[in-house]
Amino acid sequence: MDDGLHARIESIRIRGFRSLADVQVTDLPPVAVLMICRHVGRILPGFDGFVLEERCGKVLLQWSTRHSAKTFGAHLTSDGSLRFFALVTLLDLPPAMLPDVILLDEPELGMHPTAVDLVAEMVKAVGHTRQAVVATQHRSSSMRSSWTR
Repeated sequence: MDDGLHARIESIRIRGFRSLADVQVTDLPPVAVLMICRHVGRILPGFDGFVLEERCGKVLLQWSTRHSAKTFGAHLTSDGSLRFFALVTLLDLPPAMLPDVILLDEPELGMHPTAVDLVAEMVKAVGHTRQAVVATQHRSSSMRSSWTR
């Protein structure tokens, strides 16, 4: 694997999503995986589903589309898309797997505005049962309205 890509993925995982490091894909109920795929499909046109392949004790982040037989990997997407995948996975976890407090530091970085709006909706929904704290420096009115209750 390209060292630059590996460092970028590890940076996103470690800085923002420490609690996901211990989540095994096999631990997720099928309904959670379905919800994750539905949310990703709302933002990534043609998304068909994740292709889970284990290599060296790790599950590779890959997915397929309805428009191609090719499998796409993390090296073919932006930091914002990777961040979106991680946030959707966190926020779609079953309630029993969610932490009591969720801290998100600038979750919108690099994401398309439509993805930011979806994540904001998900944070608000999770906020009914968990404490969610979001730190952002964006000053635009659309960004503020996305994150406020």
